[in-house]
Amino acid sequence: MRRALWLGLLALAIAGASDLRAEPGPSRVVTDTASMEPVFLWTRDRCAEDDIPDAPLRAVRIDSHFVTAFATHEQNRRFVGNDLRTLHRDCRVVFSGRHSEKPEDYSDRIWISSTWSDDGRTIFALGHNEYQAERHLDRCRFQTYFACWWNAIVPLRSDDGGLTFSRIGERPVATIPIRQDVDQGHARGFFEPTNIVRRGYAFFVLIRATREGPQEAGTCLFRTDDLARPDSWRFFDGEGFSANVDPYRDEVRDAKPCAPLKGLRGSVGSVAYAPALGVYFAISAFGSKTSSVSGFYYSVSSDLIHWSEGRRFLALPTPWSGACGEDRFVYPSLVDPNSSSRNFDVIGDEPSLFFVRQHFDGCQGTMQRDLIRMRLRLTPG
Repeated sequence: MRRALWLGLLALAIAGASDLRAEPGPSRVVTDTASMEPVFLWTRDRCAEDDIPDAPLRAVRIDSHFVTAFATHEQNRRFVGNDLRTLHRDCRVVFSGRHSEKPEDYSDRIWISSTWSDDGRTIFALGHNEYQAERHLDRCRFQTYFACWWNAIVPLRSDDGGLTFSRIGERPVATIPIRQDVDQGHARGFFEPTNIVRRGYAFFVLIRATREGPQEAGTCLFRTDDLARPDSWRFFDGEGFSANVDPYRDEVRDAKPCAPLKGLRGSVGSVAYAPALGVYFAISAFGSKTSSVSGFYYSVSSDLIHWSEGRRFLALPTPWSGACGEDRFVYPSLVDPNSSSRNFDVIGDEPSLFFVRQHFDGCQGTMQRDLIRMRLRLTPG
């Protein structure tokens, strides 16, 4: 990479640490899209037609000379390399859902979406499970993807450093307290978890929720003290942390909704802690067909609950915007190749931004998706 994307966030981070409800302070942003560097080109590197980067990048340092990473479709393949700068595609499928016709199995089509390892061998993961009811006989009276989309988050585990994964138990980590039904007609559930971060002795992840009954749409905070126990996950309900309710196994009458966090815009791709600044950075993609606000955003927080208002740092067309015929960009993830963390959730002042570029043929999205990286620098505004 010859040139960097300069991102002036220090003033914002310092201001945000003292008053996270205030508007962001001044920051300086200088961009150079020519510095984009491909990690995976679909036309060159794919293992199959549907081998695409379809989630934000997650990475684990297995040992001092080997990194495994995921930014995958539902036939989950990994990237491997000596470090994040030398990643290449491994064509072996390390995990896939069973395409079960039973929604209560939580095993239709599953994307590895979050990873965590303490030792480089045992890797815990969260999977984004889509029950695509239109693919199953008599499970949805509609024929469109989103009208039949019923999503949940499931726990996974690898005991061989990411070569293979399997489900942990039968319970989900996150699901709405409503069973899938043939008359659904709109997207339902929890989806697209961020990476996992550790704060003290607990683990945290942000997960998006759709609007359903008392549940408001937005991004919610989940936590656990034990990644090996799916039933230990709790969500922030606005006052404390409450247990998730499985509509196929639990009484749902007193189920609470999670509380969407204010300040976070769009689809949050990753969370990273900057120890020099004492704050977490959340990176998201946001777009609108009716305004010129599309691009990648950041928010900061000192406690993972209270976030500064999202602020755009890179203007790009996203899947929710963009004119016909132009590429669109999604799934941003902030990862530091020199991170002190095995799980790359701690960043210094020169992290990298990984994201996906989708090519369009006219107004129609194609399978041609590329994984791109771009170096950032955090500087005073």
